[in-house]
Amino acid sequence: MLELGCGNAGLLALLGEMFPVGEAPSLMGVDAAALDNSQLATQRNSHPNHARICVMGRTRFDSLGLESASVTALISQFAFEYGATDAAWAEVLRVLAPTARIACVVHKSGSLLDCVARDELTLIRQVAEPGKLLELAGAMIPLLDQASTAEGRERLSADSAAVAIKENYNSSVQSVLALGQALPHGGYADDLLRHLTAVLGRVGVAGVARSLDELAELCQGLDEHRVRLEALRAAALDTAGLDIFRERLEQNGFSPVSISVLHERGEEMGWALEGIRE
Repeated sequence: MLELGCGNAGLLALLGEMFPVGEAPSLMGVDAAALDNSQLATQRNSHPNHARICVMGRTRFDSLGLESASVTALISQFAFEYGATDAAWAEVLRVLAPTARIACVVHKSGSLLDCVARDELTLIRQVAEPGKLLELAGAMIPLLDQASTAEGRERLSADSAAVAIKENYNSSVQSVLALGQALPHGGYADDLLRHLTAVLGRVGVAGVARSLDELAELCQGLDEHRVRLEALRAAALDTAGLDIFRERLEQNGFSPVSISVLHERGEEMGWALEGIRE
């Protein structure tokens, strides 16, 4: 069995534990990211069948490095759709045995995960705009450092530019809160503001240079999160994209391919596809 996008091998560990000791099949997992072996699910608890699990990081879906026709079952959970290029399809079909099963959960356009990503992206783009919250936070840091003394606070109160920066920052905070409340899944606004407030709250102790570094780290983290969210939204399949996915399988002998909507607590989470080639 092969899992595409295995992450920390949590699903593989669970599958291994479902079999009687010594009867688990060979379980393999690949992931495009570098994997920290100390963080794998197989390291968190000991089960004899975990010895049957092998995971490989930094492995692209179009270059699996496995023997042809060596995989009799393939699974993927919110992973294959991110890299389902023609080359990746060709490689997956190469390693699948003539008789094989495939089961995938893929992102669905309009699902809860897609909608949350949409709203979080809206918030991130708002705060990252020039002259908006993050830029204003950077301007606030030297003012907060100056405000740590009574003399500094007195000077700031007479500085019209400093007063304007503070007013603009507070106005930007209120705008982000209002946007978060207006969005169906805008709770991320509270998380973002909490992290930003923590950075600004440490200025008096950390100093200007360290606080600016912390703000830069926060901005970098937001940008990395933005990239992940954009990738999720781009990978989410509408019905037309799902039909292409299904046709790929059927054209290669997986028939019929069953498709259903995966739900969790009443919310749509993704598409579930299953196919058998006999």
